[in-house]
Amino acid sequence: MQPGLGGSVMKLLLVAPQGGVRAQLVDMLDEFCGELYVVDHDDEALAGLLPATAVGRARQGAVSARHGAFSLERCDLVLLCLDESGLEGGRALIEGFHAAGGGNAPAILAVVGGDDLADRAALFRCGVDDYVAAPLVREELLARIFNLVGRHRSLDDARRARRQDFDRVLLQLARSVLPGSGRLQQALEEIAGQSARVLDAKASIWLLDAAGQLRCVAHGGTDGEKACECACPVLADVDFPAYFAALRGSRVLSVNDAAVHPATRELSRAHLAARDIVSLLDTPIRQGDRLLGVVCHEQLHLPRVWTVDEEAFAAGVGEQVARVLAAHEHWCANQELHLAKRVMQLAPVSIMITDAQRTIVFVNEAFEQMSGYLAHEVMGQSPRILSSGMHGPDFYEAMWQSIDRTGFWQGEIWDRRKSGERYPKSLMIKRLANGHGETSHYVGLALDVSVERAQQSQIEFLAYHDSLTGLANRSLFADRLRQAVARAERNGSRVAVLYLDVDRFKVINDSFGHEAGDRMLKEVAQRIHASIRDGDTLCRQGGDEFLVIVDDVVDVDSLSCVARRILDTVSLSFEHEGRDFSPTLSMGISIFPDDARDESELVKNADMAMYQAKDSGRNRYQFFTAELNRITRRKAEIESSLRSALAVKQGLFMVYQPKIALESGALIGYEALVRWSPSAGTLVPPALFIEIAEESHQIVALGDWIIDMVLDQVAHWQRGGCTVPPVAINVSPVQLRYPGLVERLAHACDRAGVDRRLIEIEITESVFVGDIDAARGLLQQVKAAGFKLTLDDFGTGYSSFSYIAMLPFDAIKVDRSFVSRLGENLKAASVLKAVIALAKELGLELVAEGVETEAQAAWLRTAGAEVAQGYHFGIPAKAADLIL
Repeated sequence: MQPGLGGSVMKLLLVAPQGGVRAQLVDMLDEFCGELYVVDHDDEALAGLLPATAVGRARQGAVSARHGAFSLERCDLVLLCLDESGLEGGRALIEGFHAAGGGNAPAILAVVGGDDLADRAALFRCGVDDYVAAPLVREELLARIFNLVGRHRSLDDARRARRQDFDRVLLQLARSVLPGSGRLQQALEEIAGQSARVLDAKASIWLLDAAGQLRCVAHGGTDGEKACECACPVLADVDFPAYFAALRGSRVLSVNDAAVHPATRELSRAHLAARDIVSLLDTPIRQGDRLLGVVCHEQLHLPRVWTVDEEAFAAGVGEQVARVLAAHEHWCANQELHLAKRVMQLAPVSIMITDAQRTIVFVNEAFEQMSGYLAHEVMGQSPRILSSGMHGPDFYEAMWQSIDRTGFWQGEIWDRRKSGERYPKSLMIKRLANGHGETSHYVGLALDVSVERAQQSQIEFLAYHDSLTGLANRSLFADRLRQAVARAERNGSRVAVLYLDVDRFKVINDSFGHEAGDRMLKEVAQRIHASIRDGDTLCRQGGDEFLVIVDDVVDVDSLSCVARRILDTVSLSFEHEGRDFSPTLSMGISIFPDDARDESELVKNADMAMYQAKDSGRNRYQFFTAELNRITRRKAEIESSLRSALAVKQGLFMVYQPKIALESGALIGYEALVRWSPSAGTLVPPALFIEIAEESHQIVALGDWIIDMVLDQVAHWQRGGCTVPPVAINVSPVQLRYPGLVERLAHACDRAGVDRRLIEIEITESVFVGDIDAARGLLQQVKAAGFKLTLDDFGTGYSSFSYIAMLPFDAIKVDRSFVSRLGENLKAASVLKAVIALAKELGLELVAEGVETEAQAAWLRTAGAEVAQGYHFGIPAKAADLIL
């Protein structure tokens, strides 16, 4: 007989009890040149070949062998004699051979005593590949042996080829670079596609989400069809507990018929059956004991028995998915680490990391910028390299105790830069621990707060100091004055407040600009400060006002010396942008407890005295007195009463004083003058209440009322058929500068039906002092509107012949002070002659005010004056008393 197939030695295992059949079989195989290994059903050697459960179910007995050691892995065929053992004993052995051989189980040829059809069917169901029935025929036996071994070896070759394909795919998947490059989805789809192709089944990968539900994340189809969607998008443990339990307890869940398998019955009814999915080969995805998901392989239409090799491949796919997830997790961690390092490098916060021994192992760019040290200069150093020396050992001991106790410390600390500069920083230190709870690192996050501290200091400074001059402001002044008054009360001493105001500062500010004004305020502040004692307080009250607190006043004479020194020092000239300025001050002085009972009254009284100094001619100081208090109170009462009078339009009335042509004595005009009688039989001097109206900003309302009254009166005269001469209205500089005056005046004339040429506007020289261009613009608006323009009180204040030539006046009025001194002062007469000559030269009408005698009128007539006004020609009278 042939020894084997394809030239290879055939290996047989004979399992038969002692007796005739066994001997007959051995004789029939006597000339068989292959390897033959003979064992009894009860042979203990069977324990080395089969699982213990299979051996235990068979009886054990003696053993005989022709050849030495033998193993099922090398076996081509098992010749199993069942004539005496019975089918049940044979079933146990057959199952044992299949279990022991795994994917390499040998072919099984059964030797049976009869040829019953039912027995044959039972044999095949148990896993027998073929059988031979008694009586035995040698040729039939050998033919069946060679046939089975040939088929078995062909199957082995196919199995090996398939196993190699499995191994190749698993190796290819293991070498994929997708997981390590962050492309998880592509990697999972690659695995699903490859496993679907190799197993010729649909494949899908499911992962557990945060809620513990399985979600399909990738799927693949076979070579002949595209990948389709998963049977169900989400699987929950609560809905399919048996399936989830099987996944947790199995290496591979191999299901031939999902509809009847205990683990998949619920799943089949819910989802699989509707998609005609019959068989499943599902592999849990695990990392350690933790279930991550499952790889599902699905067979459609017909049941499928999954081979051992296929199950092993599926298990390998599950392990590969687990490796992919781990690789992706590692990649993500590396990316996060890289990103964290980049963020730390680019973070605007200084970051320092030390090891557990407090040795520096990392610093970022912000640390380099803040400290001045480069990274390589501090690596391996102790953070003490930054110590400023401003904190003692107790500070650091408390800090580290807090870190050791709570793992955290936050506060402000002073460090030293590489340059040696000390600076404050806000610092947070966090202790990091490893998996065993041991300290591994310390992380320090710091912000340089030197700028913030400087800004905070600046804010605190500005809260109590003036930003322009650096002097104490009102808040700090009030606090210092409160302390000074309290000391004076305790010690029985005196304290004084000096209230200072820069004379005509608004003119300087408006004429030469805010820069010139600010420069003047700074110069004045410095000069006042240089004139007082170090212990005295100087404050800028606001605008052009300053306050000085003088402690421990000895007497009034010492205060006078201080005041005089301030005035003299401040009045020295200074140069700004090519111009010389000589500032002057008006100063009021009040003393506690002589003049006031508290701080508020002390300042108020000094303010009163300052205004009295201004009224007295400026550039001087004035002590507060009881009389001054009376005058101030009187002014306050007048201001309040005037406000009420304007509100209810009562007590105010107009009078008119005639202007006369000196040559003919004819009436050529009137000047409208306002009077105020708060109560019957009383009159408030016009100079007093008009000044108060200007100071209290009521002059615009008063001026508008005057314009309305005068225009109503002129219109009334016109309606009565009278020939109305021009009427002059005095307009305050404050009122003239108020926006829209000329437009309101023009509209009022048109509304009343009064010819604008009948209205003459009288202004004083203070309108154009400082900014001649602005003044020219205002006066040209008046002229353009059709009104006559007269310069009032010429010869006082800022009189300048050049101004008269530059501005569009129609007439000038010489101040009464020159007329009143005619016959007494030759200089006054000379000035009048010069003014008269100038007016004639410029073509201006000249009006002499305050003519009270015929002698004065005659002198003016002889000198060439044209118009006069005064009590000699008529006193101011109400309109009803005039004869037109």
